[in-house]
Amino acid sequence: MKFSLIPVLFLIQMLAILHAAHHALRRKGRPGYGWFLAMTLILALWGLTSTWLALSGVYLSRGFLESYPTLWLPFVPVLVVTGMILVFPSARRAMQVLIDTVPVRWLVGIHALRILALGTLIKAWRGEFSPSFALWVGIPDLMFGLSALWMMRLGARNRLGDRGLMLWNLLGVLVILPGAPVIGQMGLPGVFHMIDETPSMVTLYEFPMVLAPSLVVPVFVMMNLFTVIRLWERRGQSSAEVAGI
Repeated sequence: MKFSLIPVLFLIQMLAILHAAHHALRRKGRPGYGWFLAMTLILALWGLTSTWLALSGVYLSRGFLESYPTLWLPFVPVLVVTGMILVFPSARRAMQVLIDTVPVRWLVGIHALRILALGTLIKAWRGEFSPSFALWVGIPDLMFGLSALWMMRLGARNRLGDRGLMLWNLLGVLVILPGAPVIGQMGLPGVFHMIDETPSMVTLYEFPMVLAPSLVVPVFVMMNLFTVIRLWERRGQSSAEVAGI
């Protein structure tokens, strides 16, 4: 087992979510904090499940690698959390309140952690990780993390509007989707296989690296996506108010 900051990164994500929810909901006496407790618990359970699957060898088995995992594994936590928000209106409202209430610098600052994608590049340089994935996915993710530092500064100075914030978060989604699943699958068995290299793309499914595509990266993308959706909703509400609807 190789040392990795990925499990620590997931812990920071969960603590940041709970802290933001406490700031936006619990401290102000608004309902919905329990949904974030449930959400973090579900994600933690999925993380433990993914860890067990990795350590038991499932992720490196031929059957799994031939099942086109990059096209579905990252979406497991996304479907679970999104399903919760779609099914339960109170969960959806809690998410809206959180995004509306927390400081803008918090919404962008969490993504500065994506600078740790530098670790992927270092592993590739050392010959411990797929160079193609590090090049086409790791570098854009690193650059987005660096941009978060500048966005934090703008947010702290109240110079970041909803439109700019929405476009930036949309960019955060696009640096991962659809590129990461496609590039990842191109190095695995199947009809999309086009990349032969050493180390191979299979290193993406070694523990603890596999926690990135199966858990940590999807959480970052969900943060981007939910922010985009809420900002778009607010623009629609503002337009309706101007129109007198």
